[in-house]
Amino acid sequence: MSIAYPPAGALAALRDMARADPARAADPPRAVPVPLGPPPSPLECGLIARQIARVLAQARPADGTLDLLLAWPQAAWLRRELAAMVAYRDPARRLDELQLAVDDPQPGYHIHHIVERTPAARDGFPRSLIHRRDNLVRIPAYRHEEITAWYATVSPLHGHRSPRDYLRGRSWAERTELGLAALRAHRVLK
Repeated sequence: MSIAYPPAGALAALRDMARADPARAADPPRAVPVPLGPPPSPLECGLIARQIARVLAQARPADGTLDLLLAWPQAAWLRRELAAMVAYRDPARRLDELQLAVDDPQPGYHIHHIVERTPAARDGFPRSLIHRRDNLVRIPAYRHEEITAWYATVSPLHGHRSPRDYLRGRSWAERTELGLAALRAHRVLK
């Protein structure tokens, strides 16, 4: 058994907000089925938490909305995902802000390589370049997971290959350009 989050009345209000803001209208929030008890696996827990985080990020409800959900006794299992859910709501930031934040690790965030680490190493780029300060940014953990998945997704924009395959054999500058574009597309970078 499950309930829907957000409740039906709130969902209509969130959709109205999405229609009023063209940036949100492309993907209006939907209800997320929240189990009345912990999901059977950590994977399912994370998937549901990410779905809720997306709804909250799209709608930008008052901070009390997340508090209400977490205060609900049957949703106690969500608390371990709280930092990542809150981080997902972060607004896009300037590159220098994301780079400076690397020095301040926080729960709910990951350190991300603008130029993907493993593919760059496989193409012979030195570790000193891959782990260089200007290639590192601190970003919300769920956005990091989305970007990693995006790099593996086949796209007509990249000759019907994944961005990762498209970048194979390309220059550091091309990799950086695409890495920054990915951060912008995932609402991490202004």
